[in-house]
Amino acid sequence: MLHKRFNGFFADLERELKNLEAVVTELQDTLQNVSGKPNQIVIRACASILHDFYTGIEKTFARIATEIDGGTPRGYDRHLQLLRRMLTPISDVRPQVIDIPLGEELDEYLRFRHMFRHQSGFHLKWPLVKDLTDHLPDVHQRFAGQIRALMQWLQTIDRNDKLDDSS
Repeated sequence: MLHKRFNGFFADLERELKNLEAVVTELQDTLQNVSGKPNQIVIRACASILHDFYTGIEKTFARIATEIDGGTPRGYDRHLQLLRRMLTPISDVRPQVIDIPLGEELDEYLRFRHMFRHQSGFHLKWPLVKDLTDHLPDVHQRFAGQIRALMQWLQTIDRNDKLDDSS
C-alpha cells in the first residue's frame, strides 16, 4: 500500500482524468451531427473544448510537479517549462511522466490554448481546430495511460530510497 500522503494526490489525478474523459465526450457529442465544415459557433465550441482539454492536462502536470517534484516552474514561459519538465526524469524522484511523442503532440494543444486565449474567436480556422479535434481521443487515451503508469510506479517504488517518508 502506498504511503498515506499520496491518497489525496491519487484522488486528484483520477478526478482530472475523469474530467478529461468528459471533455473528450463533450467534443464527440458536439461534432456527432456535423458534416463538412461546421459553422463558426461550432468551431468556437470545439476550440473552447480544446482549451479545456489542455487546461486539464496542465492541472495534472501541476499536481505532479507540486506533490512529487517540489513545485511548479515560474516565469513567463512556465506553461512550456511545465510540459518540458514532464518529459524529463528527475533522478531519485520520479521517471519521465510522458514520452516525447506525446509531449510533442501536447505542445500543439498548449500552443493552441495560448492562441485561443489571445485571439478573437472569429479568427479561428477550422483546419487547425479539426486537426486537433481529430487527434484528441488518441492523445487523451495515451495521456491517461502514461499518468496511470506513473501512479503504478509510485505504488511500487521503495519509499525508503525514493521518497521522504515523514508525514
